Amino acid sequence: MQTGKFDKFVQLPGVRNLWNPFRAWHRRFTEKQLKAMGLLLDDCLNEHEPVVAEVLKKLPKEELIMREKRIKRAFDLSIKKTELHEDLRDYDVWRPYITSRINAVQKQMADEREYQRD
Repeated sequence: MQTGKFDKFVQLPGVRNLWNPFRAWHRRFTEKQLKAMGLLLDDCLNEHEPVVAEVLKKLPKEELIMREKRIKRAFDLSIKKTELHEDLRDYDVWRPYITSRINAVQKQMADEREYQRD
């Protein structure tokens, strides 16, 4: 994975002490917001990105249907300005069903580009 200037900055000893509490807060905040809408983190990925679109094509039909239902429910809750009932919030928002497949699809797409060049 490529590291940028920000990653190097965060690794500095004084900055790391300030960054870690913020990172933990951001993780809790994100989890709370996703659970309020009944979404998984992967539901928020841009489906128009070529890699994500390719992964979505390869998802099992049941997983794709569940994703669409979660997004529709979140939209409905947002329009109604309500949140998902507390009893339905006991799930792992970090469960990767798209991001776990992205590396394989990126490798496949790179192989296809390499093959087309030859």
